[in-house]
Amino acid sequence: MCTAPRRRCETCRHAEGCSFPEYWQPTRESSAGPLYRLPPWLLRVAWRADELLVTLRLFGPAMEDQARFRIALESALARGLTPARRPFLPSAPMTVALVRGWSPAEGATRHPLVVHFRSPLRLIRDGSPQHGAPDFAALLRAAARRWRLAALSWGWPPPPPRPPEVRVEAFRSEVRWEDHTRRSARQQATLTLGGLVGWASYEGEWAVAVDYLRVASLLGLGKLTTHGFGQVEFGVEHPAPEAGG
Repeated sequence: MCTAPRRRCETCRHAEGCSFPEYWQPTRESSAGPLYRLPPWLLRVAWRADELLVTLRLFGPAMEDQARFRIALESALARGLTPARRPFLPSAPMTVALVRGWSPAEGATRHPLVVHFRSPLRLIRDGSPQHGAPDFAALLRAAARRWRLAALSWGWPPPPPRPPEVRVEAFRSEVRWEDHTRRSARQQATLTLGGLVGWASYEGEWAVAVDYLRVASLLGLGKLTTHGFGQVEFGVEHPAPEAGG
């Protein structure tokens, strides 16, 4: 999407009127709020056999520029990925669909909540990534932070209320730390980044925080979401059926 990829944005003569900084590294327009705003997109990639499955989720201002994002994505895939420049050609036309946030089925809130960490979750505590299964309060704080950033960046969703104080306990979990490496062209180095994958279940008054879970299901949680990290899925844990049931 950049018309002068060998130039830095702050010295590029095309910077005025260019939408690349707005999408790639949007900054605040006033002195209030964090320096960097939330980029209006999430890119998620997965392998299945010899196919590359790509999902691009657009938010806020990017919704009006779907065609440009599609052209940029198709061009990048055709030009090739990784240092080997392996090309990928679409096996089917790209489709566009509205995505709705997660909501539990009627009556499901009396069962334990299950959170699946589909891609590495990086939650920072005391300056270091958290390695154990996160407690529900940590997930709620991370969801509230993403919600506030989205409200500041795009005006959607409306700013959140204060996260509720809820009595929720993690009673079962199966998580592990998973590292991924990526090449940084800007730093000329290979970086190792990781987070938690697996699942955890929570029991208690989690139903009062459904609005935060709904936002998290759309925006992800924690650090590096634009790199595909922090993808979470929610569900409920139903009891096993009785014999003969």
